[in-house]
Amino acid sequence: MNPAASLLELNTFAWLTQKRRETQMSLSLSDVPAKEWAKIRKQGFDFIWLMGVWKRSPKAQLLAQTHPNLIQAYDTLLPKWTPEDICGSPYAVYGYESDPFLGQGDVLAGTREAMKTAGLKLILDFVPNHLAFDHPWTLEDPALFVRGNEANRKEHPEWFFKTEKGVWLAHGRDPYFAPWIDTVQVNFFSARMRKRMTEELLKIAAVSDGVRCDMAMLGLNGIFSKVWNGVFTGTVPTLEFWEAVICGVKDRYPDFLFIAEAYWYTERPLIKAGFDFIYDKVFYDRLRAHDAQDLRMHLKAQDGLVDRMVRFIENHDEARAAKAFPGSWSRSAALAAALQPGIRFFHQGQAEGRTHHFPVQLSRWPEAKPDVALEAFYKMLWKELQTSVLTKGYWHLPEAKPAWEGEESFKGFFVSSWNLGREWRLGVMNLGETRGRARIPWPFAAESEEVCLKDLLTGTVYKRSAEALREEGLYVELDAGDAHFFKSFYADRF
Repeated sequence: MNPAASLLELNTFAWLTQKRRETQMSLSLSDVPAKEWAKIRKQGFDFIWLMGVWKRSPKAQLLAQTHPNLIQAYDTLLPKWTPEDICGSPYAVYGYESDPFLGQGDVLAGTREAMKTAGLKLILDFVPNHLAFDHPWTLEDPALFVRGNEANRKEHPEWFFKTEKGVWLAHGRDPYFAPWIDTVQVNFFSARMRKRMTEELLKIAAVSDGVRCDMAMLGLNGIFSKVWNGVFTGTVPTLEFWEAVICGVKDRYPDFLFIAEAYWYTERPLIKAGFDFIYDKVFYDRLRAHDAQDLRMHLKAQDGLVDRMVRFIENHDEARAAKAFPGSWSRSAALAAALQPGIRFFHQGQAEGRTHHFPVQLSRWPEAKPDVALEAFYKMLWKELQTSVLTKGYWHLPEAKPAWEGEESFKGFFVSSWNLGREWRLGVMNLGETRGRARIPWPFAAESEEVCLKDLLTGTVYKRSAEALREEGLYVELDAGDAHFFKSFYADRF
């Protein structure tokens, strides 16, 4: 079987602000009514990722309130914003304790208990690569971080900053982008830092069920060495950072989940180091490229990993799905991602059809009129994703065939199917650029002479000969970006 579950990412500050506005009450996170968590569970989610609960950096908040590029975005997305609407980056962590914005006291333990009662599990952030550039450790123990010398700073002055004690430290960095100037770069090779990070993770594990680890591949020994080549010359440890910290946490909390945000084909090294699930960014990129053949090849190559992946069509880092996959493409892309095993990942505002990508520094989002048709689609999809066939069934990846000899448009079709006993679901998406035709090899046994297929996207019911399906496959014809989502029946059960 290929187990699957669903995860919802909430921008915690913006979501809580919305709940305060709706209730006209100054709610803390732990005061959120039980019915809110029950509603999310009823929609079909197993996990909620409360993104951005940790204490924000005062200096990072000031930087976010004054940065010209961010101000331009605020002016466009949130007219009449005030400094109070700008909370600073959740990825410039000042401390792994809940931010006062969420309420006083141990709000996370109470929130987790309320979610557990509703049948939900809580995922929180862990940011391994960097901390806030004014984090107390920068003054207490600067050797925990990457330091720069005169030559380094002359060559790359934008990479470094001076602490209040006059020590030059590096900003956190991804080698393909400018440094994150509100952060300080962790020294992954430091034994003391590994111990400190394990202690922080144990604190998180006491109040949650798992962590989503930001830019997890940057913590791999080989990548860290390459990124800081010429700057950092520490001895490479025998043990990977992740092996050390994950083992340290799972010894005490064996069921605690580690989810890696990861790129650059680092899935297997991170799984080997102990991660439970990994982002499938390649899937997303190939879906955006409308490349059905490459998408299928990618999944087939994931031997042993296919149900260890997290698939999505938007999150707080990527473009909104309604923009990246406009019109009917939005439904097809959502189906393509959701009909795979592993974790099906959805983002706050995705089902409403929000088109604006909001900076994570905002604690308030403007109200928006939802796309009613898209909301109805997601309501149906989430309901189906709760069925046993789509959570505990057997996943298949049928290959579309030419509708007739010489017909090439079949190459744009992407197909995914599930079965459990006599229950079937079949998704057929035309990811090509033109109207296409294909035959889909029938992946299910037929126990009657006639098979009925109900398209859950339209309600239309089709009846087909079981013999013809076995011998010729299912004929489909779809416009570019359109899809079928079939619930199949034997005629004797319809």
